[in-house]
Amino acid sequence: LRLALGGAAASTEGTRADRPTVESCLGTAALAMACVMAGSGHLGSLRLLRVLRRCADNDVSYGFHMSISMAIGLLFLGGGRLTLGT
Repeated sequence: LRLALGGAAASTEGTRADRPTVESCLGTAALAMACVMAGSGHLGSLRLLRVLRRCADNDVSYGFHMSISMAIGLLFLGGGRLTLGT
């Protein structure tokens, strides 16, 4: 795959997303899942979020920690009695 960037062709073979990009995508996906499952207390979702939180080391950003914690909070919104509405 070749892309024209400013008149020069650049190869994207073998390029990988950097760590902050992956963290941002994981955090966004976790929050999206939690919004859909808000207030359900779904154990499968909680397990996934706990794995993401446990895999986080000291090098991850504050925003990643915050997004995972917010997702867990949304999952158990109101102790499982509330949900998000329109």
